[in-house]
Amino acid sequence: MNQTSKTIQFVVAAIASTVVAGFASWATQPSPISDFANLNEDFFPELNRDPNIATAVRVIAYNETTASAKVFTVEQKDGVWRIPSHHSYPADGKDRLAKTATSLLGTKRVALVSRVPTDHERLGVIDPLDDKADSLKGRGQRITLLKSGDVTVADLIIGKKVEGKESYYVRKPGEDKVYIADLKIDLSTKFKDWVEDDLLKLERDQLVKLDSKHSQITDAGELKEDVQTLTRDKAADPWKLAGIDEEKEELNKTDIDAMVGVLDNLKLVGIRERPRYEGKQLLQSDLTVRLPKELTQNRQIVQIVLGQLRSSLEEKGFMIYQSQKSEEMGLYSAAGELIASTNDGVQYHMNFGNVFSGTDDEIEIGATEKTEGKKEEKKEVGPADDKQPKFEDDKQPEGKKSRYLFVRASFDESVIGPKPMEPAKPEVPEGVNVDENGNVVEGKDEPKKEAPKTDAKPDAAKTEEKTEGKKDNGDDAGCEALQEEKKEEPAKEEKKDPADVKKDETPKPQPPKVEPPKVDPVEEYKKAVARYRLDKAKYEVDTKSYNKKVEDGKKRVKELNDRFGNWYYVISADDFDKLRLKRDQLVKAKELKPDEKKDETKPDTPATEKPEAKSDDKKPAAPEKTEGDKPAADPKKDEAAKPADEKKAEDKKPDANKPAADEKPAEAKKEADKPEDKKPE
Repeated sequence: MNQTSKTIQFVVAAIASTVVAGFASWATQPSPISDFANLNEDFFPELNRDPNIATAVRVIAYNETTASAKVFTVEQKDGVWRIPSHHSYPADGKDRLAKTATSLLGTKRVALVSRVPTDHERLGVIDPLDDKADSLKGRGQRITLLKSGDVTVADLIIGKKVEGKESYYVRKPGEDKVYIADLKIDLSTKFKDWVEDDLLKLERDQLVKLDSKHSQITDAGELKEDVQTLTRDKAADPWKLAGIDEEKEELNKTDIDAMVGVLDNLKLVGIRERPRYEGKQLLQSDLTVRLPKELTQNRQIVQIVLGQLRSSLEEKGFMIYQSQKSEEMGLYSAAGELIASTNDGVQYHMNFGNVFSGTDDEIEIGATEKTEGKKEEKKEVGPADDKQPKFEDDKQPEGKKSRYLFVRASFDESVIGPKPMEPAKPEVPEGVNVDENGNVVEGKDEPKKEAPKTDAKPDAAKTEEKTEGKKDNGDDAGCEALQEEKKEEPAKEEKKDPADVKKDETPKPQPPKVEPPKVDPVEEYKKAVARYRLDKAKYEVDTKSYNKKVEDGKKRVKELNDRFGNWYYVISADDFDKLRLKRDQLVKAKELKPDEKKDETKPDTPATEKPEAKSDDKKPAAPEKTEGDKPAADPKKDEAAKPADEKKAEDKKPDANKPAADEKPAEAKKEADKPEDKKPE
């Protein structure tokens, strides 16, 4: 073999080796290039183009303990997001809805982790709805966004969280590849997480009145109510209970504060739809029963519908009654009613029903009608002829205890405070001219007030002329008579009683007479008008504010009744216990302060001390046994006292130079003698 042949053989061997090496390299590659081509791309580009495209959100969670998957769906109907599984109740937990609906927006493939199904359990991305999977562990949560026509917009299984990162292992249903994706998501299938669980949505500082009612129907068919009323003017004021004996009783502040706290955040845990007939509601928002007009035409159907309604409500602890005074049918509950009034005039009427126990699903949406009816009939409904529902709270099975509750709202204008009173317009004084605005007209007409004075002068002049004329006519007898009357006046003064003269000589000091300032009617009217205008302006502002409160309060009541009108609710039994306080829970025996406790012994102490004091007072009687001491002591005291009395009497003796003072003892004697003169009478 020549050198050329050898060279050709080497070339062929090299080519063969290259082909084998290339094939071996291709065959041992971990994955094709296409598996990594879509990294850092969005999972759902259509959702990114239109974030509002989704009209339904479905969340699926798996419970390893019960080995069951729970599906929770929220969908948009008539522009409102509702929960179909919970009687289409509004999903008004807006934060939860917004976060969940947009949680997959902009989700990207960060890294490829696995391509084999055997890693799914380890990474926690097994489909929770996969019935073929052997393992009960490693199942993830699944979120699906849909648009109209149940068309899937986004669908993703979310597994375990990547250690040390804000990332999760994820995969799309039907694919084996598992990726890492950055997500900020908090999925939930709990009803309370999707709704506004603060049922009343009131603030505790707004509460000004609480009426606790306990009702029963009398044999005459009338509703009898026992009401306990707590009131306060504002949040800083203490609560007051009508009819409390403040000397012996005081309010149980701890329990009242607990009641106010529950009202501030009364938790909704379940929902029920109000009874309907052919889609029409029978129990109105004000809890009165109104049957459709077409139904009332057939008496037999009316009886059937009312029978079914009564049976349904009595199972829940409510009863329908019809007043004998009117044909109106209303609802009442044997568990009582609580009315919470706020300072904006809104009243929340809460009617409480029976207690029951059940699973989470039974509490949230109720069991089937058949199961629920049987279950509650055994423990809560009494004999058919019983007028009131029966309660057997002490015989409930183990589990979560809850209570049925009807809520409605009304408006009470008296709670927002007194209505502003319009000020009275001041009256115009006589002789004062004013314009149409009530302003005093100055100038021309004011001098007319002095006209009467000028008119009086000519009359006086005329009278003087008449008297002068009479004198000229020789009426001397009249003049002499006038002079004699003037002369007789001093004579009358001389006949005065001497005692009266002396009294006049020493007149009692009189306070100086202060003449009241002259009132100018014009100025007073001007001041009254100024005050009136200020009061009028304030009245208009206060009236506007008051009317705004009334308007806002009525608007708030309508909003609440629109929200409450189609449902009745379930609350926890613990919250009920804090709300339904009877009088013996609202008040307690007054606790005495340490000082008051000491005062309890005071009546005994004076009883022992007083006799001792009396014995001290009787000590002068002891010397009576030694009669010699007593007469000797008493005269001395009398003699010692006499000079002092005489001295005082001498000081009081009148001086010769003070005749006015001399008369005073005489007058005193006369006054002292007067009663003696009247004795014979």
